[in-house]
This record gives sequence, structure tokens and C-alpha cells, in this order.
Amino acid sequence: MSDQTGKTAASDHMAVEGSGKGFSAKLRRSVDRSAYALGLFSGFLILVNGCFNCYEVIMRYFFNSPTLWVSETTIYVVIASNFFGLAYVLLEKGHVRLDFVISHLSERTALVLEIVTSVLAILYCLVLEWTSIKLTLDLYWAREVSPSVLKVPAWIPLSVIPIGTALLIVQFVRYLEGLLHRLRRPAAAAGSVKGESAGTVWFTAVLIPPFSSSCSPRVLFCSR
Repeated sequence: MSDQTGKTAASDHMAVEGSGKGFSAKLRRSVDRSAYALGLFSGFLILVNGCFNCYEVIMRYFFNSPTLWVSETTIYVVIASNFFGLAYVLLEKGHVRLDFVISHLSERTALVLEIVTSVLAILYCLVLEWTSIKLTLDLYWAREVSPSVLKVPAWIPLSVIPIGTALLIVQFVRYLEGLLHRLRRPAAAAGSVKGESAGTVWFTAVLIPPFSSSCSPRVLFCSR
């Protein structure tokens, strides 16, 4: 089943690449390379975050000399690692997925549902992109800094959100393009949907909390 899914996905990818529609082949490669590069950087940041925390534990409990910068720095590193890795994980179809709904649907209905949820996810990403850009620019012009001894300009750590989201939007458009191409193929080709897709509504559940009134980026990153 997995082999058949892989073959179907590969054939869809080649067909979309060969068509003259949508992204050019050169742009596709550039987007993929950017996603892979940020994905690797995201993994490196996770490693760095682990090293920072180990250093803090050693300094605090073995030398009774806690640091003043680790706690704040790790927050920035975790946020950057999450947003920089979004596009890569989508490219590899590695996000958490729920299949309890589509497992009870026909193959074509599941494909249509995946297209609808992908469109909704793109719309949400566009709102997130616009909001994060606006907030980042507001913090830049206001010259706000973090409420800590480091006094980091607040717009710097926040800027990872529009950067990561922008690439995620591009990957979502590519993903949607592949789904639409598959929808135009015979019904048998839609079989891979159940094997590799389970909706994209996870995205709003993951990213809405940071923008709630009780935990806004402005509260996290800045003070006047």
C-alpha cells in the first residue's frame, strides 16, 4: 500500500512538474531548497536549545550561578525552530494528521475535503502573514525591546513568524496544486489521499493560541 502511494505521489509530482501551469520548475526547486535549508536550520536550533538548557542546569545546580540570558534566549530559539520548520514538514507531509473522518469517506470525497481544508489553511496563513508583518513593523517603528536585561529589539524574534509563514504559504499552494491535478485524474488515482492526507485543519489549532488576547506576541516580546 505504501509503495503504491509513493508511486502515485511520484507520478503526480512528475506530471505537475511537466505541465506548463503553476510554478515553473526552477521556482519549484528554489522553494524546495529553501524549505530544506530552513528545515535543517530548524533542527540545528533545536539542538542549540538543548545545549542552552543543559548549560543552565549545570550552572544553576552545580555552580549555584544561574544565567540571566538562557530563559529568554530559549524562548526565541523555540519559536524560530517551529516557524522555520513548518514548510519543510509540510513538504515531507509530516504534520500531525487526523484520519478518523476521511477513513469513512469515498476516495474522491476525501480528496475534495482535503482540497477544501487546504484552501482554508492557506486563507488562515494569509491572515497570519498579514498580522505578523503588521505587528513586526509596528514593533520596529516603536523601537520596543524585550522586558529583560538583554533588551532585544522585539521585532527581531517576531520576524521569524512572517518569514516562516511566507514559505509555508508557498508550500501550501504547491500542495493544493498537486491535489487539484489529482482530482482531474481518474478516480483510481485518488486512492493515495487516504494514505497520505488527513486534512489540514490542524494548522489553526496549532497557531491560533499565540495570537489570543491572553498570550499575544506583543506581551511575549516587548516592553517600552
